[in-house]
Amino acid sequence: HPEKGFSFLLTDPNDEASTVYVHRSVCDPHKLAVAEAVAYKTHYNKKGEAQASAPVWLLMGPVPEDSVVSWCDHVGVVSRVREEGGVWIDCDALAAAHGKEAFCDAAVVQLCTLIEGDTIRFDVELDECGQLQIKAPVWKLDGGARFKGASTLTKPSGADVVVPSGETLIGRVDMMNHM
Repeated sequence: HPEKGFSFLLTDPNDEASTVYVHRSVCDPHKLAVAEAVAYKTHYNKKGEAQASAPVWLLMGPVPEDSVVSWCDHVGVVSRVREEGGVWIDCDALAAAHGKEAFCDAAVVQLCTLIEGDTIRFDVELDECGQLQIKAPVWKLDGGARFKGASTLTKPSGADVVVPSGETLIGRVDMMNHM
């Protein structure tokens, strides 16, 4: 119900009872509508209903069918935007290990709807020129870097698997505006 300021996520497509309430203060419902999957911490209200807690990570960009999505090895911030639309990513770990920043070309920037200041989790590969290139999909932190500890959010136990309360949960955005 984006018009009412909340959404529901379905963490198990075979179980309609596996819905998780997401208030707009935790993540904008319109942003959830374009994500391939969502990672968040869960808590339970007084009625025992599952609710998402901030921070929320949105999986952005195409995910090939039957592929395994990783939590990604690196965390960085979209920094300098180039005229053609590509961006540089500030990532201390990559800079220390390789002596350079990672680059994200304009096509991936557009697919993942990246803008300057976004905090992302990403994987890289070396291109033919030896440049670190970010590949899609990426995990994009909703709300940018305003959440303390966002870069250290623990790795989920697996895609589409509910882990114990208080841990990170990953759910596909299979159902929106339920109920």
